[in-house]
Amino acid sequence: MGRKILLISVLVAIMAFGGLNIYISRTKQISLKIPQTSQIQYGPQVQTMIPPVEASQLTSVDSPDGKLTLTLKTVKNKNGITYTFSVSGREVFVKTVDLSTLISVPANTWSPNGKYVF
Repeated sequence: MGRKILLISVLVAIMAFGGLNIYISRTKQISLKIPQTSQIQYGPQVQTMIPPVEASQLTSVDSPDGKLTLTLKTVKNKNGITYTFSVSGREVFVKTVDLSTLISVPANTWSPNGKYVF
């Protein structure tokens, strides 16, 4: 008796998911029709090209008399970081380093008389 209930429970569960059709004839014979699995066709795969990311940052410090400005432009990409130093728009130094090296401009960059940068 327990085996019949288990079998009926399994068949009902399979039917609930649409994977099995059961036909019972008048002679109490059970006929099972199991649908064949169909192949699933997927659309074409789309690959997107992501351009290398470049991040840019500007840092500026004015000279004590306010006549000159030291600007540090930092450009970071996948290969490294390029630092460009300019004084009032005139490029004075460019350096490309690996991603683990950091260069910054401190607040006391200018000499007190405004003639030199640190």
